[in-house]
Amino acid sequence: MTPVQTQGLEFARELLLQLDFGANASRVGLVEFDDTATVLSYLSSDLNAVLAALATAQEANGGTSISSGLASGLAVLQAKGSWGTRLKLLLLLTDGEQNPEYGGAAAAIAQAATVRAAGVQIFGVGFGTASAATIAAISSSPASIYAFTAANIGAVRDHFR
Repeated sequence: MTPVQTQGLEFARELLLQLDFGANASRVGLVEFDDTATVLSYLSSDLNAVLAALATAQEANGGTSISSGLASGLAVLQAKGSWGTRLKLLLLLTDGEQNPEYGGAAAAIAQAATVRAAGVQIFGVGFGTASAATIAAISSSPASIYAFTAANIGAVRDHFR
C-alpha cells in the first residue's frame, strides 16, 4: 500500500476508536472503493469485527469511482439489520476526483443526491486531488458542517483531532 493509503486507513481506525459501540449505540459498516466498490463490513456494533474488516482493505488500483462507493454505502445502510428509525450517516473519505470514465464529478454528485434522498446524511472528506467544490456538492448541507478538504491526509487528521 502507498503511504497515503496507509495513512488514510489509520485515520479511519482512529475515527472508529472514537465511536461508542454496543447493542444500543453506533453500528458501522465499511466500504472501500477505487474503480469499483467492495463492502468490507455490513453494519455491526462490534468494534473488533469492524477493525478486523478494516484490516482487510486492499491497495487501491488508481481508478476512482466515488459513485460506486456511495451506492455501496447506501446498500450497507439499507441492508438487513439496519435500524429504520436511527440517524444514518455516510462518511466519504477520498483522495481524488471521480475519474471521467466513470462519469466524472457529475455522476458522483448525482449518486450523492440519491443517497441523501434516501434520508442519509453525507459527510465528505477529501484530500490530495479531491476538489473542494465536488466534495461540497456531494456532502449534505451546509457544506461548512458536512464537507472538509485539505491538501493531504495529515492535515485531515490534524483537523479532526
